[in-house]
Amino acid sequence: MTSMVDSAACYLARLLTVVEGSFLLLMRGSLCFASLIFALLALCVAVLVAHLGVAEHSKLLFDFGLLLFHGLGMVLASFWAVRLYALARKDGSMELELASPLSRSQWLLGRAIGLALSLVCFWALLVGTWQLLLLATGFAWFASEQLASLYLQLLGWQVTAMLCLFFCSFAGALNALLFTLAMLVVGLSVEGVSKIIAVEGESLFAVIIANLERLWNLQHFNRSPLDLAIDTASILGISTVYALSAIGIMLVMSAAVINKRELIF
Repeated sequence: MTSMVDSAACYLARLLTVVEGSFLLLMRGSLCFASLIFALLALCVAVLVAHLGVAEHSKLLFDFGLLLFHGLGMVLASFWAVRLYALARKDGSMELELASPLSRSQWLLGRAIGLALSLVCFWALLVGTWQLLLLATGFAWFASEQLASLYLQLLGWQVTAMLCLFFCSFAGALNALLFTLAMLVVGLSVEGVSKIIAVEGESLFAVIIANLERLWNLQHFNRSPLDLAIDTASILGISTVYALSAIGIMLVMSAAVINKRELIF
């Protein structure tokens, strides 16, 4: 019993070391700082435009911020995944870390957790900064549906990060980014394509698109506050389960690949 406890403690200690190193590497990096500055400047411009007297300026401001969250988060998640995996493999730091009593699966899990925590921290910083900016310029607190919409964006970031991490397990940095971009385009467009094809009638292509929509549909994370106001709990539940399932599957596939392939290729 004591040996099992010691083994578990040793495992957690090694895992937390990788998690901490990954988290600090990303949060202290220039990309994190540059992204925050860019987001702050963009939100300031949006607030100024909203105060020019545009009708429904509050909705306009939130829609702009949501678009910023979506684009910036997807880009940051992808580049951070590449930073943690592909570049670590290229510069040899991955081999150095694995020289310690650390399995490849442990290393991957630690990097993935560090990446996920970094995205949560960046999301919290961005939401907090945006809320303070709104309050300072006379706008109200976020409504519950708006916060729920922002939470779905965070789930989308996490799925994107793990998707890019999976591609990094067998491809170089540039190829991983290109593969991720292609999958993002598919995931964001498949729901709209499915609706268009459904109007034209059933066909083999329509069946394929419908099945693809069930498997890979990133519009789960792009629900507006109006959509969430109808049935918040149900949408959040379905989207959370979908995100966790996708993340779990991609981590399992990444672990399978990294345990079978050479470190440098």
